[in-house]
Amino acid sequence: MTPRREREALEHQLYRRFCAALAKRGVLREPGDAPGVFAAQAAEALPAVAGVIREFTQVYEGICYAPSADGQQATRRLKALLGKLR
Repeated sequence: MTPRREREALEHQLYRRFCAALAKRGVLREPGDAPGVFAAQAAEALPAVAGVIREFTQVYEGICYAPSADGQQATRRLKALLGKLR
């Protein structure tokens, strides 16, 4: 019997897309960079979207490290912020 593959949580999928969107703008995330460290570097490199970068990271970290009862609203916010980077 083959092991079932775990489905990646939506917030992690969105974070990967966030990193990909920033990579298209020339800001690459190094393996092992914590989200906050990466956000600081990206915000410095891309001042025009620094607010979006910081807010996305704050919401993402909130979902991951301090889950609230309203994770769906936070996930919707991540999607909206991601749309501002594209």
